[in-house]
Amino acid sequence: MEDCIQLVPRSTRSFTNRAALLLALSLTVSSCTSSDDGGQVTPPSTPPDPESVLDRAADLGFGQFVALAKASSYEDLLEGDDAVTVFAPTDASFAQLPAGEVAALFAAGAEAELDAFVGYHITMGTVDIATLEGLNQIPMVAAADAYVDTAASGVVINDARIQLTDADGDNGLLFGIDRPLELPRPILETMERRGFDTLIELIGLAGLTGSIGGGQMTVLAPTEAAFSALPAGELDFLRDPANLAELQARLDLHLVAGVSTASALVGADVVNNMAGSFLFFDRDTAGDPTVNGATLESLNIRCTDGIIQTLGVVFEELPTVRERAAEEGLLTLSSLIFAGGLTAELDDTLPITLFGPTDLAIEFGLQPGVIDSLVDPSNVVRLQQFLRAHAVAAPLAYSSLVPGTMLTAISGDTIDVTDSSGETTLNGSAQLTVRNVYAKNGVLHVIDGVLDDGM
Repeated sequence: MEDCIQLVPRSTRSFTNRAALLLALSLTVSSCTSSDDGGQVTPPSTPPDPESVLDRAADLGFGQFVALAKASSYEDLLEGDDAVTVFAPTDASFAQLPAGEVAALFAAGAEAELDAFVGYHITMGTVDIATLEGLNQIPMVAAADAYVDTAASGVVINDARIQLTDADGDNGLLFGIDRPLELPRPILETMERRGFDTLIELIGLAGLTGSIGGGQMTVLAPTEAAFSALPAGELDFLRDPANLAELQARLDLHLVAGVSTASALVGADVVNNMAGSFLFFDRDTAGDPTVNGATLESLNIRCTDGIIQTLGVVFEELPTVRERAAEEGLLTLSSLIFAGGLTAELDDTLPITLFGPTDLAIEFGLQPGVIDSLVDPSNVVRLQQFLRAHAVAAPLAYSSLVPGTMLTAISGDTIDVTDSSGETTLNGSAQLTVRNVYAKNGVLHVIDGVLDDGM
């Protein structure tokens, strides 16, 4: 390297003070010592200022949450060195809270409420989206945990859907969510805050306020829109004191003992409601949880005495599997059930899955003369065996019919579940043409073949 000590050009004599001259000298020497090739000179770089997760939230437009956080005792934590993960509601989402609640958090004397609110949006440590997807719950610094679940839109924290993921700050990560996380309250208070006015009214009329508010319960809560969609006069019928028993039974269809998140319900496949009938849980093609075919609109509203899952429909008592078969137009099967004296058995067996052959399946799947033989009163035992070969004493939604499974029919015969060209097939030939016709005591699947030759 050449000696870079140089004389200051004469033009430096025009500087007006000694400080300027010293600055020029230091820049010249610095430039010389930083260049090894005698050509390019690299100016000194200035590292960027540290940006906390709270700074990131401000940069990304979460102004309302930032204002609340700065007013709380958590400001130092959010701008400090400890790793944190923050779930920041969008500014627009604060409109989902009761009127005046946000302003009240800023009021003098509301410091504890403000800290509780802000703290319920913070967890310690760096938790990225991949980690969240593997969790069922996550602890928040405000003491209460929050549920973690999945839906078609992605990860859900309680009932807030994540819209922005893994925004980096120097001290952690920021997520954007589509509604504020509300600290758990009693179920009935939560319903009131969320606008379930008709449901609250009916619970009071049915005398169920104490039972719903007195224990751990999962409530499948129809929205106001769901009640508005009922046939004309039905809501007035339910409000009539003369129909108290019908109202209570109707509400029991929406109640499940214990606390179950949406994913837990889907994992269980089938659960009993308080009315004693079945609820079938699954996911639709988009990935959203469903119950009896209806999509859950909001998931996992956490309460101190239970959990709320929101529905866009009002359940009614379902027909039995036998009645479902008649509704699906399985007339030959229905006639054979009557002839075999199995009406009560198929109505009362709990639970039951019926694989119902179509009329054409029975006509072309059995040898000529077999139907006439089966309906002969002297062959009633054989007819009953034929019918029971199409029924399993278990509630089997389509998702439970996994290829490779062997089912045992009520008759004692084996039903092999296989795969044929991507289609679920029974006993090697019968395919499901209609799936998951939910019933009071089980489920019906319509098939295009027979599972017994009737001989």
